[in-house]
Amino acid sequence: MHWKGLWVLFSFHGNVVDAFIPTKRSNEGKRFGFVRFTKLEDAQREISRLDGFVMLGKKI
Repeated sequence: MHWKGLWVLFSFHGNVVDAFIPTKRSNEGKRFGFVRFTKLEDAQREISRLDGFVMLGKKI
């Protein structure tokens, strides 16, 4: 996934300030990304809505 995809996915429920996917992988070989919101409430709402969501065959 590209950082623009993260931006679009998460911007449906709040004002996204930044989305970033580093090239580095975790010790288990998994990739990860970061999304930053302007309001804490938007971030918390997004966490509750997308927890366990499957995208491109991977669980968020």
